[in-house]
Amino acid sequence: FPSHDSRGPPTGLLAQLGFKSPSICPEQQVNADIILSWSYQAASAIGLGNNWWTLGMAAITNAIHESALKADAVGDKGCSFGLFQSNVCGGTGKGFMDKGYITSGEQLKDPNLCSRLILGITALRQKEVVNAMARGDVVDTCRQFTRKVEIPADTINEAERRLGTLFKHFAP
Repeated sequence: FPSHDSRGPPTGLLAQLGFKSPSICPEQQVNADIILSWSYQAASAIGLGNNWWTLGMAAITNAIHESALKADAVGDKGCSFGLFQSNVCGGTGKGFMDKGYITSGEQLKDPNLCSRLILGITALRQKEVVNAMARGDVVDTCRQFTRKVEIPADTINEAERRLGTLFKHFAP
C-alpha cells in the first residue's frame, strides 16, 4: 500500500489512497470522502493521525459490504440504517439510542452522523482496531473492524471476504 502524508486527508481522498472502482457514482464518492474525513478526525483524536488511512480503508471496505456506500440504505427488516447498517433493534444502533446519541434509526441515514458515531466512538473503543491502526496494518485493521465493529453473523468468513474487497479496491 502507498505511504500517506500525516498532515491529514488530502483532496481527492479516494484517488490518493489508490481506490479503484469504475462503477462508483458521485453519491458514493461523497460518502467515501466523508468516511475518510471522519477516519482522520477519529485517528487524530487518539494520537494516530499518521495512520488515519488504515481506519479509512477499513471503514470504506466495510461500508461497501454493508450499504454499497449508500447513506439511505435500510436493511434487516427495517432495523439497520446508514452506511454501516447500524442495527437499532439489538446492535450498535441500539447502543447509540440507549446512550442518547440518536432517537431513531432514520438519523443514521446522515452520512456524517453515522460516520462520526461508528468511527469516533465505536471503532476507537475496540482495542484490536486501535492496535492494528497503531501498527499501520491496514489488513488487520480491516479484519478487526469487521469482527469488532460491524460484527456480521459469520465474522471470520465475512472478515476474509471483506479483505478480498480491500485488495480489489485499494491494492496498488
